[in-house]
Amino acid sequence: RKFDQALEKFNTALEKTTTDEEIEDLHYFIFMCYREKHDYESAKEWINKYCQILKSEPKRKLAFLESVKIKSMTASYNEIIEEGQLFLATNLRHSDDGIVETFQAEPEEKQEFIIVTYEALARAYIQKSAYGKAIDVCMECLELETQESDSRFFWIHIYIARAYIKNGCIDEGIEHNEKAQEVSTSENIATISLQANQSLALFAAERYEEAIQSATKVVKAAKEEPTILKELFLIIVQSYFFMKNYSKACRWSQEAVGYDEIDRR
Repeated sequence: RKFDQALEKFNTALEKTTTDEEIEDLHYFIFMCYREKHDYESAKEWINKYCQILKSEPKRKLAFLESVKIKSMTASYNEIIEEGQLFLATNLRHSDDGIVETFQAEPEEKQEFIIVTYEALARAYIQKSAYGKAIDVCMECLELETQESDSRFFWIHIYIARAYIKNGCIDEGIEHNEKAQEVSTSENIATISLQANQSLALFAAERYEEAIQSATKVVKAAKEEPTILKELFLIIVQSYFFMKNYSKACRWSQEAVGYDEIDRR
C-alpha cells in the first residue's frame, strides 16, 4: 500500500515539474517503487524511460546496470542483447581506426560503460545457453585490455571461463578463471564467482566429490546471488545424483526450493 501511495505522489509531481534533474529523479523513484512491489514489467518500462532521458555518463552506466537486472528477472535477454549491441555499434564500430583505438579515445567513464555493456551481453548469452556467442563477445572485449592485470576486465574473464566450461572446453575455462583470480577484487561476490566456476569445472570433469566440496564451501555465502546460488545447488544435486547417492540429492533439492529466488523447476 505504501508503494501505491508513493507512486501516486511521484506521478503527480512528474506532471508538474519542469527541471531536468527532478524529472530524472522522479523517473528513478517510480522505477524503484515498482521494483519493490515486484512488478518487474512496470519497473522495466520505467527504467527504460529513465535511461532514455539521462545525459550523465556515470548515471547512464548505473541505470543500464539496473535495467539489465530487471530484464534478467523478466528473462528479457533478447532486449539486453539488442540494446547492448546497439550501444557498442554506436560507440565502437563506427570508427575506421579500429575497436581498440576507438575505446582508448573515450573518457574513463565511457570506457567503463563499454566494458559493463560487454559483461551484460556475455551474461545474457550464457543465460540463453548461447555459449559460443558469449565467448565471442568476451574475446572481443578482451581486445580492449591494453595493460596487464586490469581489474576492470575481471567479470569478462569470469564469464568467458563459465562459457568455455559449459561449452565443454574445461582447460580454457580454468585458464580464464585463473586470469580472473589474478585481477580479482576483495569483494565477496568476486570470491563466490571464482569458486562457482571452479566447482563447475570439477563437475564438468566428472570429479563429483570434489565438485560437491567446492560448491558447498560458498553455497551459504551465495544466498544473495540467485543466479550463482542456483548454479551451485545444481552442481551439488546433480553430482550426488550421478554418484547414485539419491537421498542426499533429494535433501539438497529440498533445501534449494526453500529459497524464493530459485526456479523450482
